[in-house]
Amino acid sequence: MHKQNLIEIYTTLSPDESFNLGKKILELPDFIVFEMVSEYGTLDSIAALRKSLITETVSESRYLNYFNFVTRLNQKNGVYDPYLLKSSVDNLVKYDNVYDFALQEKLVVTILTDTTDTSFIGRLIEHSKSQLTLQPMDYSLEKDAPITIAEKDVSVIDILSMENFFLSQYWHYQEEIS
Repeated sequence: MHKQNLIEIYTTLSPDESFNLGKKILELPDFIVFEMVSEYGTLDSIAALRKSLITETVSESRYLNYFNFVTRLNQKNGVYDPYLLKSSVDNLVKYDNVYDFALQEKLVVTILTDTTDTSFIGRLIEHSKSQLTLQPMDYSLEKDAPITIAEKDVSVIDILSMENFFLSQYWHYQEEIS
């Protein structure tokens, strides 16, 4: 089992003492892409955080020692990434940005912005130089009008996540039985 090297990631999004747990996998001009780990030591998401939001990272603590152990145990037992979300990540390095990756891979993403407390979940359907167009998706299966988001306002984008994987599969299932 290889060493996981998790870090605690503190951001301006969580002004209290809370943090995300993850492993840095790629650095882009404006974002750092992390493999985020759940409170159960399993893969939660592959998320890109705007660099300017990160206030601190911690690489050594008893908490991290524990979660490095738990993630290794989960990897050993084949439950760390049961839906093989990470298998798509290798393609990410072929793109200049996370938006084009999500667009080409037809991924359901979650976007957080600097301008609202709302998270936007859906499939990216267009990416221009300065804006993104997202087709909203949720469990209601309603086809809402696309949303336009200024690229400069994006603070976090969950590129791959368990939640969005399940939502995507649910939409596919509903389309098949309709």
